[in-house]
Amino acid sequence: MTHIRSRVTGWFTRHEVAWELLMAALAVFYVALDPLADAGSLGGATPTLDVLITFVFLTEFLVRCWAAPSRRGYIYGHLADLIALLPTTRPLRILRLLRLVRLLRSVPLVYRATGLDLPIVRRLTWHADRIGSQLDRRILTSLLLVILLLVGSVALVVTISEKDWTFAAFGESLYWAANTVLGSGDPGYVVSPFGWILNWLLILLGLTVLAVATGVLVGLIVDIALKEGRGMGASGFSGHTIVCGWNSSARELVAELAGDEYGTKVALLCPLDSNPAGGSVHFVSGDPTVIADLERAGLREASVALVFPDDGTDVADMRSILIVLAIEATAPHVRTIVEVNNPQHVDHFARAGADEVIVPSQLAAHLAARSALYPGLTELVADIVSGGDGSELYRIQVPAYIGLTVEAAATRLLREHRATLMALSRDGRSLVNPAPDEILQSGDGALVVAESVSSLQPLELGRALAGN
Repeated sequence: MTHIRSRVTGWFTRHEVAWELLMAALAVFYVALDPLADAGSLGGATPTLDVLITFVFLTEFLVRCWAAPSRRGYIYGHLADLIALLPTTRPLRILRLLRLVRLLRSVPLVYRATGLDLPIVRRLTWHADRIGSQLDRRILTSLLLVILLLVGSVALVVTISEKDWTFAAFGESLYWAANTVLGSGDPGYVVSPFGWILNWLLILLGLTVLAVATGVLVGLIVDIALKEGRGMGASGFSGHTIVCGWNSSARELVAELAGDEYGTKVALLCPLDSNPAGGSVHFVSGDPTVIADLERAGLREASVALVFPDDGTDVADMRSILIVLAIEATAPHVRTIVEVNNPQHVDHFARAGADEVIVPSQLAAHLAARSALYPGLTELVADIVSGGDGSELYRIQVPAYIGLTVEAAATRLLREHRATLMALSRDGRSLVNPAPDEILQSGDGALVVAESVSSLQPLELGRALAGN
């Protein structure tokens, strides 16, 4: 029996989004039955539809309650569904619309399926999860129970004192009491002085609930705004670049990415109190060695992470190794690029799992040596690896050119896209200045110099630009 219950629960879990969407649509139709019947749109089918939908909801409630690990907990968490099914509370069938709220548990899947996978939605979802985890559900539940008991007691007293006692009359009184708390009750429903006093009490309760709800809402908005301003939120990006650490190189990189036509979204993660990079970068205040902070920066959905040392010491390199280890442990699919102070530490970064290691001192020395032999080389290299005007270096995929020789592919690239082939990338290796008769293979990438990204649009552009 336990096995069957677990299988039923597993089925609902696997199909949660589709099932909740179906039941939410049925709940909307359930609520609209009375207006449709009043308009004559359903003819004489309203009672039959009412019974069928009620049967569906009741069956689902009973099955899920039977299969739930905690039946008492399921009933406790779905009281609104149960109340809406009772014949004495038919006017409260609008409670069925709470099924729409239940979809928020699956909001990441829902907004991805509907094309609303936006950074702002992801950030608000993160804040909602954070606030929800901090709420004391016992206090909230107790408050709701007190309100429900008060509304129910008033409805019962009004029914006994002023109405002919029937289940239908109690349901109407309950509907009136709930609407009075919400500010839309009919004051003419009660006709005695005692009923008027109860009506005023419900109005006062409604004003109190409104004031508390307004205060809570304003408090949540202020809390979210403060958290976002201090970098205590989440990036909400996907396919973006994460910059871990802040120094002069990181500042130059952010400026380069901000002016590049590729439009890369950047999240900066560093232990500062304010954003040092300006409004073009989403700032996340935190420690890049802490996995929770990396996840707030959106590491699992990022395409590349760049690690910069805090200063020029060996201790900063050791900290960068810890950052790389944290990244590889959390999201090994993310490409990791690290700036290293000491060339002797390159092997340590390779063992830690860094995909690319940059030693600025070595690069500067090699470029200076070449420039000493060949004047003007520094300016040329700086131009092709930086954004702005002029030609730049790009890594692209060329599936349409598979099977061609390098010579034929280079001719087509230059003629069709104004791009000059510089090298091939194959199996993690770079073939610089490949032989003219080299055949392009499946999975090969090409390193080209071109005027802009737009000239390469017909091709499949790599996620990262050379030089970033």
